[in-house]
Amino acid sequence: MNFKPYPFLRYLLFLIPGIVLNEYCSTQPEFLLTALLLFSLVYIAGIIYRKRYLRYMLFPMLFILGCWMAVVHNERTSPAHFLNHGDYSSYLVSINSATEPKPKTYKCTAEIKAIRTGNKWKKVKGKTLLYFTKSSNSIPSFGDVYIIRGKPREIEPPKNAFEFDYRQYQRRKNVYTHHFLRTGDFVRAGHKTIHPLFEWAQSLNRYSDQSFRKHLETPDQLGVAEALIAGIRSELDQDIVNAYSVSGAIHVLSVSGMHVGILFLVLNWMAGFLNKEKNKKLIPTIILIGLLWIYALYTGLSPSVCRATLMFSLIQIGQALNRDANSYNIIAFSAFVLLLINPNWLFDVGFQLSYLAVLGIIMLYNPIRNQLEIKNRALRWLWEISVVSFVAQLFTFPLSIYYFHQFPTYFLLSNPAVAILATPILPVGLLLIVFAKVPFLADALGMALKYLIQWLNDFVIFTTTLPFSSLKGFSMSLPGLALLYLFIGSLTYFFLKSDIRALKLASVSTAVLCMMKIFGFYRQASQHEMAIHYIPNSSAVSIIDGREVKTIAADSVLNDPMVYQFHLKNYYDHAGIHKTEKIPVPDVGANQISDGKHAVVWILKRIKWTPVPAQIVLISNNAVKDLKDFKEFSFRGKIILDGSNKKWVVEKLKNQARAYKMDLISLYDHGSLIISGRE
Repeated sequence: MNFKPYPFLRYLLFLIPGIVLNEYCSTQPEFLLTALLLFSLVYIAGIIYRKRYLRYMLFPMLFILGCWMAVVHNERTSPAHFLNHGDYSSYLVSINSATEPKPKTYKCTAEIKAIRTGNKWKKVKGKTLLYFTKSSNSIPSFGDVYIIRGKPREIEPPKNAFEFDYRQYQRRKNVYTHHFLRTGDFVRAGHKTIHPLFEWAQSLNRYSDQSFRKHLETPDQLGVAEALIAGIRSELDQDIVNAYSVSGAIHVLSVSGMHVGILFLVLNWMAGFLNKEKNKKLIPTIILIGLLWIYALYTGLSPSVCRATLMFSLIQIGQALNRDANSYNIIAFSAFVLLLINPNWLFDVGFQLSYLAVLGIIMLYNPIRNQLEIKNRALRWLWEISVVSFVAQLFTFPLSIYYFHQFPTYFLLSNPAVAILATPILPVGLLLIVFAKVPFLADALGMALKYLIQWLNDFVIFTTTLPFSSLKGFSMSLPGLALLYLFIGSLTYFFLKSDIRALKLASVSTAVLCMMKIFGFYRQASQHEMAIHYIPNSSAVSIIDGREVKTIAADSVLNDPMVYQFHLKNYYDHAGIHKTEKIPVPDVGANQISDGKHAVVWILKRIKWTPVPAQIVLISNNAVKDLKDFKEFSFRGKIILDGSNKKWVVEKLKNQARAYKMDLISLYDHGSLIISGRE
């Protein structure tokens, strides 16, 4: 491939590996900065003395730049970061995010400004998550300043196999700690405007929330309106989120390139009369770009919104200057700029899916659309929307399977229909915000918005009722993901260039993928293992035999979809489970369960310990508070403490186990315990 017409694509291909390298090895920023300066001097010398070979130093320079930017962006490495300081009794924060209502708390992000050590305040930097209990009757707002007693706790790593790594997710936002606050743990010290633009955006969000609540009748309507128009997902019910996810329309609930594209087209159409005169394009261009960035600010400047806004801004500037737009160079330039601003966006799922979808559209939309010549305008429009949906799904479905373990079967039905229904919602919703105080007009817009969202929700829910609406239970490794993209890339190249070598490469990648899948099925069919899971304030045991599992837990755990979603689903998907049997644990003092190889005594209530033939004793609900009986009978198996035990009980038993030289494992510290049936 000739990269000459796409200079920023070349730059990006060297910047990204540098960012990725920082994930796997730590390097001193001083060393990287020195190397960056040396390569920069060599590159400048190549330009001055017209030595072409010296100018190739630009590429290692970009590689080092990516690594250095990633290191510098990690605020925890700063000596001034609050985690690098010792004990302190309280700390001063400023709220720097919107407040997200949770069932029992208000969640927000805060910037730590100072810590109190002794009688002195010391300036520090860093961010933390705060959860204000609703019983405290305090709803934090952007810019509020609080003095908080105590210190935040570091976010724990995942405690179950293949569980979503929330700690890493927050780490990439430079958030490492969280603090749950009750009444008396904090004092509001005032309000300080730090970022006027962000504070204006938050006030506009509150205003739009009031406008939507006035005209929308149901929580589902309100949740979809705020997610689709304002990028606020706090009002979304989990059932409606699941419905959109199953239908393949979940992207509609996150403000992304589609939303910015709709707004761009609407604004372009409205400003069309100003663009008729060739010499008067500057003013409408400035207005349009300004409005796009105001909307991006209003929706929270997410990576996908920033990508789309920057891309459309560049396209608009190119049109104003009468320059032909090079699509590949534009998306590469936008990615290059955004990754320089925040290298961690590279690991953001929305950022990745957004660029892959756009890449697919650029590469395949015109070649596939031109395969059919349709004269009817309505049918042609439907065909074009379907092509966009197909190529976007083609380039994003491997990543969706890798992250979310499911595939929407009816995406070719749902995505075009959802696009048609969702397109008018954004302009109507924005007009409602603008004219919320205008009588009759606001009511008319509110009624239109209500029915549009209700039709959208009804259609999405309808698609979930269709047979086999979603294929679930997929699990994909990183090598499998790479091979699948190699297959898609090879087929795409063959379709565009008719190069038989690409077809051969696609065949090889398919063969390797099939062999990996066959080996995976064999491994899953012959697997036998028992897993004792960490469930907060509860417990669960899984016994896997082949691709079937018995889940043993209390009814409250078995019937809670959130427990399955967050703690069990990924583990079951990795094991290829296709049949689940739920077994309620009997409400008695002790139960014995076995996988045929290992026997587990599960103690749920206080009983007098008597020796039983078991290799493992699982203790729940603070049922054992002293290990003397275990010592008396010289128990030599494993003692497991699950998540339902209080911390003081766990600490006491851990100390006793050390003194008695017993093998005790706290799942809070260890995470889930998986015991292979082959042991």
